[in-house]
Amino acid sequence: LPSFSPQAPDATTLSCVVQVGIEMKFKDAGYRHLAAVTHVPELSKIRVTDRGIEVGAGVTLTGLQELLLQQVAKQPPHKTRGFAAAAEQLRWFAGRQIRNVGTLGGNVATASPISDLNPLWMAFGAVFRLASQGRQAREVPASKFFLGYRKVDMAPWELLLSVRIPFTGATEFAKEFKQAPRRDDDIAIVNAGMRVRLEQQAGAEGGDQTWVVADVGIAYGGVAPKSIMAEKAMAALRGRPWCQETLDAALAALREDVNVAPTAPGGRGEYRNSLAASFLFKFYVHVCLAMQEAHPDTFKPQLPPGYASAAAGYQRPPVRGVQFHHAVPKADDGSAEVGKDYRHMSADLQVSGGATLILLFVC
Repeated sequence: LPSFSPQAPDATTLSCVVQVGIEMKFKDAGYRHLAAVTHVPELSKIRVTDRGIEVGAGVTLTGLQELLLQQVAKQPPHKTRGFAAAAEQLRWFAGRQIRNVGTLGGNVATASPISDLNPLWMAFGAVFRLASQGRQAREVPASKFFLGYRKVDMAPWELLLSVRIPFTGATEFAKEFKQAPRRDDDIAIVNAGMRVRLEQQAGAEGGDQTWVVADVGIAYGGVAPKSIMAEKAMAALRGRPWCQETLDAALAALREDVNVAPTAPGGRGEYRNSLAASFLFKFYVHVCLAMQEAHPDTFKPQLPPGYASAAAGYQRPPVRGVQFHHAVPKADDGSAEVGKDYRHMSADLQVSGGATLILLFVC
């Protein structure tokens, strides 16, 4: 496949038309050459190592979600915190039809500033592997890959081969965030991926040991022309104790990382800035509760009682409904058909999930 690029340097590589189809239909974009890579076996390879998993760029998003959940079930819980976060983000990624054909590599290379997955790869320390003909394959950290609006660190003759997603450590925590106008099948207003690794540090003059931030990754989407790392907020966290005072400093620094103007595309600048801050606060609470459960003897966060709800996951309650029918008096002949309510034959099947939908395509 890389040998095809020099022959057609303007070729667009795709495994489906999720993004290209939109550009052709609504933006009148023209593509002289399209290279379909759906059946290239090297792009669908999956490899599990002692450091994480390497997923081919051609693996579908549905396949990626299944792989992540399989690893969550097989591996020790602490190793797959990032996998669980990515799988949960994929749960709300577009619709099932899109996830069945959309691929990991396509979502990465499109470099959408509101991609639900790219902030996760950046924060979790993922690495992108690029291949080209006649050149040695190179690796680019996800945090350095996105250069601008739909611009990436990938030459025209290069191909995204795979994504390497690392395991998390025993005291390393990862979490996904997304706020959209609606829960299902909608694009994000703001999304984020966050990861922190804590280490115990001896207190001054033999005092109590303190849990400090050894490494951290915070990435946002929907707040800039590209997915960004919150560098100043990360700097405010590194080497400091995981406590309320450190959180306050990080939130103050975050205002410099995320400052969406009211005139920015998409508007709602103040709301998006508030979402970015609330995600960081929720992550702080999430880590505090997880550490308290894993290390109750050495980690004792001072969380007000109402804070714990910030880390609660979304649970959709069962849908219930009530329909009222009015009584229709009988006519003189004993009938009362006019105005009488009748239940459709397929109603029971539709509400119980037993209905079968048959689609006919005529070409």
